[in-house]
Amino acid sequence: MNFLLFTAKLYVGLSSDCISVYSDGVNNFFDSLTGILSFALLFSLAKKTDAVTVYRIKKTEQLLSFVISATVAFSAFYFAYNSLERFTYPTPVTFAVKYLVIILVTAAVKLLMFLLLRLYAVKSSSETVRLISLDSLLDFFITSVTALTLILSVNGRYAFDALCGLGISGIILFTAVKNIISALSFLTESPEKRKRERLTELLDGRDIREISFNLSAEREEAYIKTVKAEDTSSLAAEIEKETGIRAYFVICDE
Repeated sequence: MNFLLFTAKLYVGLSSDCISVYSDGVNNFFDSLTGILSFALLFSLAKKTDAVTVYRIKKTEQLLSFVISATVAFSAFYFAYNSLERFTYPTPVTFAVKYLVIILVTAAVKLLMFLLLRLYAVKSSSETVRLISLDSLLDFFITSVTALTLILSVNGRYAFDALCGLGISGIILFTAVKNIISALSFLTESPEKRKRERLTELLDGRDIREISFNLSAEREEAYIKTVKAEDTSSLAAEIEKETGIRAYFVICDE
């Protein structure tokens, strides 16, 4: 759906030469990428029961979130530059009723998407879907402003388009930077030092190749690669009792 919205706004943005509509459309394009990747990963998580596979999918999701957010941030800088340029070199904006109707329809679709996603988020208790629904609500307000911009930019009031473009770029940049910080924290986080030290003591003497951590709101997890499979279940139980970290052992080749 976001890709269809991107196509519609791209058409209006290029046809009317309205920078705020164009930047809003590109934002929808990145939303479509994020949505596709997120729901694909959620679907994969729902089908998998193996803890190690689930961990890898989670880490992949965090890495993809970082890459997409960094790309979105770059795009926000690009549109901010173009908006500033329009203050210096004003560009006429072409207004047509059909352009306004298309923008209003896309705003209504965004509001509908927010309501449907919000309902699904409540039923599934999915934090990812909840965040996507909030993004849809934000897009609804942004698109509503671009419709107003399209109207007010006629009769030579081109600076309003540039100003709105700057505002949209700022909102997109703020959201992208927040997502980058969140993704980096998930990729680099680990349990507190005391727990890590106790975990190391419990694993002392074993042939451990690698330890990876995954922290969530529910629990702390450790994925431990080892070449020996003896007593891993009892050791995992002891680790969780001593540190509160749920341990999963991955048997690898020597």
